[in-house]
Amino acid sequence: MGFDFNEIRFKLTEIKDKLMDMGAELLESVPPVSEWGYALARFCGRLYRFWVRFFRSCSRFLRSYIHSLGSCSRFMGSSFQQIANSIRMPQLKSYRKPMLFMVVLLLLGAGALFYPLKGEKKEMSMKMNTPHNIRGVVSYKRSFGDLNEVHLKVARTIGIAPIANRQQAESLKDKLRHIESNSLYAVDSLTHSIPYLVPGAARLLDVMGQNFLDSCANKGLNPNRIVVTSVLRTREDVKKLRRRNGNASENSAHYYGTTFDVSWRRFEKVEDEEGRPMQDVSADTLKLVLSEVLRDLKAANSCYVKYELKQGCFHITTRIKE
Repeated sequence: MGFDFNEIRFKLTEIKDKLMDMGAELLESVPPVSEWGYALARFCGRLYRFWVRFFRSCSRFLRSYIHSLGSCSRFMGSSFQQIANSIRMPQLKSYRKPMLFMVVLLLLGAGALFYPLKGEKKEMSMKMNTPHNIRGVVSYKRSFGDLNEVHLKVARTIGIAPIANRQQAESLKDKLRHIESNSLYAVDSLTHSIPYLVPGAARLLDVMGQNFLDSCANKGLNPNRIVVTSVLRTREDVKKLRRRNGNASENSAHYYGTTFDVSWRRFEKVEDEEGRPMQDVSADTLKLVLSEVLRDLKAANSCYVKYELKQGCFHITTRIKE
């Protein structure tokens, strides 16, 4: 039996050229997406390793096959052995330079094509807090000790008249502003109040929410929103609340739509728009930041604040009249 080694070499070269053409066509069809650039680089590396292994396997197989024929043949003597020693399949050295050149060209082309898009790759590592310049106040009770009589005095001056029930609140929409969760604050599930405030109180709540977000950013903390736990109460709401909590005041500033409660135990984490994970911020740290915001607003004569320990909130009444 005979082997046409020139024909085998020619077939292998032809296969190599077809694979190169396929790689070139693949490069031309790649859309301008950054992930494809990395996939193309991996493909080129795998293609190069494939060709190295392929030529080595072919060379070893044919040489071992001819050696076995030579050892089994008694008639041909050492002819097959001489043929085997003289056979040289397409040498890696002769193909290594062209293949390396092709890989370098593909990588350079991919780099030129996708480099402008490299910055678009999303950063998915966890965003850590870098807290600094967080001081809080010396004492919550001393800093926020405005008594209920002080809250009631300003509430009766700039607020609405107490209302009996929630149906009556619907008729006062021209004097009240409906509040709901937004980018500045979150409104809790209100069980004993309704989400209405006079315009001055609603404006104060917006300013407070924005100042709190800005303070978190300036102090190296991941964003969180304040949580509003109580707003306008009707007389029916107060009666129901007193059945559960005998300490609840029947003469409440919440009657007038000027007062709301903001929790210092719970805050709502603002998730990253691109899905990047963010480190949590402890409620104690956020409480310090919130106390600084309230201290500044109180110093600007924008509100009165009462620190409530059992209820876990700041009781806030606006002084802004609109």
